[in-house]
Amino acid sequence: MAKKQGGMNTKVEGANAKNAAAKASKDAAKAAAAAAAKSAEWSKGADARGDRRRQEEVRKRAEAEAKKVEKQKLLALEEHALDEDKHVIRKQKKAVKEKPSAFAAGPSGGKLTQADMAALREAEEARTAAKPGRKAIKFDNNFQANKNRNQDEDSEARSLDAALDLLTLREDYPGLKLSQYKQKLSELWRRSPDNSLN
Repeated sequence: MAKKQGGMNTKVEGANAKNAAAKASKDAAKAAAAAAAKSAEWSKGADARGDRRRQEEVRKRAEAEAKKVEKQKLLALEEHALDEDKHVIRKQKKAVKEKPSAFAAGPSGGKLTQADMAALREAEEARTAAKPGRKAIKFDNNFQANKNRNQDEDSEARSLDAALDLLTLREDYPGLKLSQYKQKLSELWRRSPDNSLN
């Protein structure tokens, strides 16, 4: 057979040219996007990161200052409340001193009217009443002994030394090491009828 002529297929050449042009345009678009990203990163520079750090430090300082001011404000309010409490207590003490109680007056002293006694009771209740914003503390003196605690458990039988003796164990089992004696003692103690935990 004779050799084919060396001509190229025009359809294949056209397809190859089209593919090469598409690839070149894609590569150019990728290169342009990468260059734009790189130039944006370089335009930021180190200053942007430093600015972020500075802004964070300023924000933290402002928060700390706000907390400090709030703490001082609360402290001033507490001191003011304590001062008010002192004034109220002083006034109540003066009122109580001015009007003697029924017990202090006695049979020979002046009598108190029902209105005076009611006023004294109200003053006492106001003095002992819970302040607004504070919790009233109630003490319950009805304590009971712990029912779960058995007094027999605290007896001498509970102690290991009272139940077993190392010297008798050494006579029974000569030649053991100290750790082996201790293991033997604990084993005997667990099985012992003197052990209150059995």
